[in-house]
Amino acid sequence: MIVLKFGGTSVQDAPALERLTKIVASRSGRRLVVVSALSGVTDALVRAADSLAAGNLSQGLAEIEALRNRHVSLGAEIGTPAQVQSDLATLFSELSTFLKAVEAVGEFTARSRDRILATGELASSRLTADLLARQLGGCTWLDPREILKTDSTFGKAGIDFVATESVMRTKTSAGALFLTGGYVGSNAAGITTTLGRGGSDYSASILGSVLGAKAIEIWTDVDGILTTDPRMVPQARRIERLHFDEAAELAFFGAKVLHPDTIAPAVTKGIPVKVLNSRNPESPGTEISGTGEAAASIVKAIACKKRVTLVNIHSLRMLGAAGFLENVFKTFARQGIPVDLISTSEVNVSVTLDPDLESARLDRAVEELSQIARVTVSRDKASVSAVGYGLRSAAGVATRAFRSLEGFHVSMVSMGASEVNLSLVIEADKVTEAVTRLHAEFCED
Repeated sequence: MIVLKFGGTSVQDAPALERLTKIVASRSGRRLVVVSALSGVTDALVRAADSLAAGNLSQGLAEIEALRNRHVSLGAEIGTPAQVQSDLATLFSELSTFLKAVEAVGEFTARSRDRILATGELASSRLTADLLARQLGGCTWLDPREILKTDSTFGKAGIDFVATESVMRTKTSAGALFLTGGYVGSNAAGITTTLGRGGSDYSASILGSVLGAKAIEIWTDVDGILTTDPRMVPQARRIERLHFDEAAELAFFGAKVLHPDTIAPAVTKGIPVKVLNSRNPESPGTEISGTGEAAASIVKAIACKKRVTLVNIHSLRMLGAAGFLENVFKTFARQGIPVDLISTSEVNVSVTLDPDLESARLDRAVEELSQIARVTVSRDKASVSAVGYGLRSAAGVATRAFRSLEGFHVSMVSMGASEVNLSLVIEADKVTEAVTRLHAEFCED
């Protein structure tokens, strides 16, 4: 079994679906295809949900009607049979009815939002499965709500791997080609959940891991993972091979090709992951596996997060004291705040946080920490990270990085616990220049 995951731009219109069909046909043996919503659909569903939450039902219904028309029109263009067309129209009609019901009850919840956002993958997978069935002589559509079993953390559900494996083994026991939607699952009660934005990659990795797939292919609209964002540095080039650890660090620290959670299930089973371009299938892409460390260059790529929140905690109580850091991180844990980067000294600890963190949670954490330390919060920061296995043994990397960023105000430096990344926190308006300089230093001949 191999798993092929296609992102939104790889299923966005009739030409994209034609390319997808050819790619799937070119793969032999048993295949599981995982698709995202059509490009732009999830954004439209988010707007519909936000409109409903704000009390603007009519705007939400207008978004849903536009999506219904788009899917029905695409179905007609690719020759979708009347019954499937009717099913798609019904899917969006039921969603409109759901919005009206939520508005009548007056209670919009995270569960309601998941019910709305799941519609994109349900529609695209139904449409694509029918196309493959007609073009390739058969394809079984798997409802993602039936196969991906999760907990009840709506908006970012955790995976029940045991239940998911049991269902998938049964559903794929017979047949050669299967297709499902990513991002969507359900809890033990059958209530729809989602994995969070970008979760279709994660779905593919989960399903590949429980099936023991020999490979997971992530089809997107670029030739693989690049040395940095080409919109910032036109000289960015394709990376042929990455170690699992390097890919995970790049995803976590801002590379956009892969969802940060994607690698973990593949790592557990030692399944290689390939990042490929559906618009240029002849390109070899980037292969991610658990081998290749010895041939690694010092730095494989430069990643960045354009917006991060920096929290600085200063207290003389840290000096020679036991348990201070434990209290700091217990405070973050109580508020459900994940920490990205960490840097400590004798009397100071600095951390970076996701900028989209709910302000109320951060405010509560700062209030609690202020009882034991002086706390400052800076929201206008960015992080740049040099990632590569060569960092483990190479001397002078930090010197080269600081020389490249001469004149920059660096607020924080962190060498990751994995020893494959060096991260620096700088002013947000300097991030493009910083990435350009670091890329020239480490990734260009």
